[in-house]
Amino acid sequence: MMKRYIPIFVILTLSCLVKAQDFDDLSRQTAKRIRTEVVESFGSDIQYRIDRYEELSKGSKERPLLIIICVLRSDTIVGYIMPGIGYGRFDQFEYFVFYQPDFSIRKVVVSVYRSDHGLEITKNRWLKQLEKIGVSEPIIYGDNIDAVSGATLSGKSLIKGIESQRKYLMKAYEKEH
Repeated sequence: MMKRYIPIFVILTLSCLVKAQDFDDLSRQTAKRIRTEVVESFGSDIQYRIDRYEELSKGSKERPLLIIICVLRSDTIVGYIMPGIGYGRFDQFEYFVFYQPDFSIRKVVVSVYRSDHGLEITKNRWLKQLEKIGVSEPIIYGDNIDAVSGATLSGKSLIKGIESQRKYLMKAYEKEH
């Protein structure tokens, strides 16, 4: 089941940054939404560079791949984008985290959520809490991030994934800062 989603997810990630012609309607809509979010967050005069791509252990359920996309303006890094995969009770979902150059969270977008339960974590109102967390502050579901009834597994998975991303991102660029 996992292998089926990873290639689609990688294609979706890359299609968000270039105009996709040969994708089905859902993929095109998702790509268009992510492109819109990127422009709203970073502006339209930006370029992208896939800086890191790492496939973790094949048996790893929580983090099957790590991609860091650098967002540049005039050869200066203005942010990073990292896609992620989270898990609810029955289905997995995909999300993107937009980071500031100092690794604080700029925005979180849940791009594909397949389950009928736990939809609350896809709402901007809930996701905006993550933007208030400082770069050195841990993200703790149920403490500094509100727990959501009916979305416990999805919410915890999303938070765990973002925490892993932040650690990886800081480690990958610690020499540059």
